[in-house]
Amino acid sequence: MVFLKRALMGALANVAVNYPAVKTATTTTVAAAPSSVSIGAGDTVGMTATVTPGSPGFGDPTGSVTFRDGTTTLGAMNLDTHGKAVMRRTAAALGLGNHTITVRYGGSPYYLGSTSGPGVVGVNS
Repeated sequence: MVFLKRALMGALANVAVNYPAVKTATTTTVAAAPSSVSIGAGDTVGMTATVTPGSPGFGDPTGSVTFRDGTTTLGAMNLDTHGKAVMRRTAAALGLGNHTITVRYGGSPYYLGSTSGPGVVGVNS
């Protein structure tokens, strides 16, 4: 009986099992500070993206996010170890008026991509 058990265990050790990759959904949010800007052209606006895993998420998502102002790409940033990325732009670089900021997370081997809802940054002066 022991011999049969060892023989089966040895045979199973060499069997490759491929499981389908099941990715966990994510939620991406964006926040700007300050969100309404009455500052000079050289002052800075910080936009923070947060990617949160759904259930059953294990660990924080990795990879990068892309920040957009309407249809204009502002740039890409890598997520930190807490699933966050911060992009800073001067008010002059954004320009006067309201800017609709969105963030796109492209996903990873374990997490699906997601896009934030819009955040509005107003540059008034």
